[in-house]
Amino acid sequence: MANLPGQLKEQLKSHNVIPFVGAGVSMSVKDKQTGGVLFPIWKGLLENAVERLREEDRLPYAEAVSGLIGIGPDEYLEAAKRARQGMTGGNWFRFLKEQLDVPFENVDSASLDLARAIWNLGSSLIVTTNYDRVLHWARPEDVDLRTWDIESPAEQAGALRADPQRPTVWHLHGTIDNAASMILTPDGYGRLYPDAGDGETKYKAALLTLRQLMMSHTFLFIGGKRPGKRGRGAEGKTIVMGMVERGGKVKAKVVPDVKARTLVPEIQSSVPVGTAVLTDDLPTYRRLSSLGYRHDVVPHSRGVYVVGKDIHTNSIEGFWSQLKRSIDGSYHHVTTHHLQKYVDGYAFRYSHRNDEQNMFWTMMERVISQAS
Repeated sequence: MANLPGQLKEQLKSHNVIPFVGAGVSMSVKDKQTGGVLFPIWKGLLENAVERLREEDRLPYAEAVSGLIGIGPDEYLEAAKRARQGMTGGNWFRFLKEQLDVPFENVDSASLDLARAIWNLGSSLIVTTNYDRVLHWARPEDVDLRTWDIESPAEQAGALRADPQRPTVWHLHGTIDNAASMILTPDGYGRLYPDAGDGETKYKAALLTLRQLMMSHTFLFIGGKRPGKRGRGAEGKTIVMGMVERGGKVKAKVVPDVKARTLVPEIQSSVPVGTAVLTDDLPTYRRLSSLGYRHDVVPHSRGVYVVGKDIHTNSIEGFWSQLKRSIDGSYHHVTTHHLQKYVDGYAFRYSHRNDEQNMFWTMMERVISQAS
């Protein structure tokens, strides 16, 4: 724990941290014989599905899945749906078992060190979106482990009152031990995370428990780093703009581009004229001074991140960092269609982080006021 931030160390000492484990932890596990990665990544799983469909002479489905893979990550969930449709008679679940139900004898024990370190954090509850048994393999030998498979209503109701007494792994998206219930396709995600106005979730206890725990605990997201170029300009990324008042609230919104005609009206609708506005050196912001704002620029493109004593964009950069860790650690992928909902949820938690009142009651007051 020597390299952890001081605030996180304090949270760990108070047992207020819940590890949320993403795909990166499973991707660190190696095959004992080959030394390669033990589990396929999302794209690799779908490519293996294409090969299986071709072997079973389900060529139209194979071509459909292959085409969706080629479009990019936004279509991976739809590709999984098509693969499942093509593998009839239980073949889809048998395929998943073959890909993810790996015997422990195949595991390079040393590659479980990251998973073991998660147990050493001392939390009695670990939440994961992974389907495999990595966290089970890595647990201390004397641990009597419990497992929640998406939803365990009685146990999750108890967790809202107090942390589980016995070490517990919550497989939020299901587990390979029950392949038929795994959330891996759009309809599965819809049953857990329903769109606004599209009906209620099938897993009420699971979603309520997750929301409550995220309000009452610090979530430590581990795993799930996206490959390739990061930051503004990365290929295939959806753009989110954000504005934050130092020490105050944040507003974030998905936008189609970073042109002045898009970003400047958003600033004008949220920030009063005359306000001091600190930005990086994106040319889009050049008009702000002429529009009546006290505009200072931090030239990030030249490697400068602080001008003078207090001209910087650290507040919004901190929000972006936390938002990315939240999404990367929780989900294999978030589509553009749903991204604004995730952004709104995290912006709400960030904006009310210092409230004396529990955020749950703040949220309930909002719901009641809108309903009345």
